Amino acid sequence: MTGDQPSPTGADPVYHLATGAAEYAERLRELAELARTSLVLFTHDLDYRVYGVEEFIETLKKFILANRRAHLRVIVHSPSLAMRRGHRLVEL
Repeated sequence: MTGDQPSPTGADPVYHLATGAAEYAERLRELAELARTSLVLFTHDLDYRVYGVEEFIETLKKFILANRRAHLRVIVHSPSLAMRRGHRLVEL
């Protein structure tokens, strides 16, 4: 989005630099809490340190159960490791 175009929500975007898996997981959980009807996640390998955190899983459960029209899409580039080990998000 260019600087001269207004944001669709009317608010300026806010950027945060996450350093490390724990901080990234916390930022991702915060963003998931803001979702109302649609949430799309793209990940390389469904890193358990990020997507397997209990608080994040609970946030996704709340999102899905809060609205019967809620859509959660998780796109995983290399899902084999998550499928072999079993993953809380896959079980969800």
